[in-house]
Amino acid sequence: MRAAFIAVTTLFFAWGFITAMIDPLIPSVRAIFNLSYTQSMLTQFAFFMSYGIVSLPGAALVARAGYGRSILIALVAMIVGCLVIPVATSVQRYELVLVALFIIGSGITVLQLAANPLAAVLGPSERSHFRLTFSQAFNSLGTVIAPYLGSMLMLRGGIFDKAGAAADCSGQQRRLVAEHRYVIPVDSRNDYPARGVHLAFLRSAEPRGTPAGTGA
Repeated sequence: MRAAFIAVTTLFFAWGFITAMIDPLIPSVRAIFNLSYTQSMLTQFAFFMSYGIVSLPGAALVARAGYGRSILIALVAMIVGCLVIPVATSVQRYELVLVALFIIGSGITVLQLAANPLAAVLGPSERSHFRLTFSQAFNSLGTVIAPYLGSMLMLRGGIFDKAGAAADCSGQQRRLVAEHRYVIPVDSRNDYPARGVHLAFLRSAEPRGTPAGTGA
């Protein structure tokens, strides 16, 4: 009985962790698939839409298959959804990512429908409220840890390092132009060759897409 309760509590942590990973996933898919902000927000929409669509069918499934089988079906659905995501990124199809997130969200919906009452019945009935609250505390712990770990895993390296390096390079070029913009001495205004060399230097240091002579 205790081992079963620990397993169910682990599921509470797992679905809280996965749900909180959706937020750091948004800038990740936006960078990978070159999406607009509106398109990238479909990531959340596809995931949480499953809660409203699958709730009633999921309740019917739990009533028919029981808690244990429903949990196994939910876990299999979540695994399938997770396997679809790398396929979607390899073929560069954002639509497949949305389908995968809907499948994962559907699995989590069924998981919640089965695990909540199961946590309450695993033990003496007078302590059912304590067991349910204890399990839900680990769900909250998962939602706290996931954004930090998710940002470290999904928002560092690869395309994000390249974007950061490009931003640093652009910033250095802008600072370089700002530092040398007013270095022409007033009493050298008749020194046209020197001024020509200086202006050529400024033009070469100017970031692409920014006309020479404009402010950073």
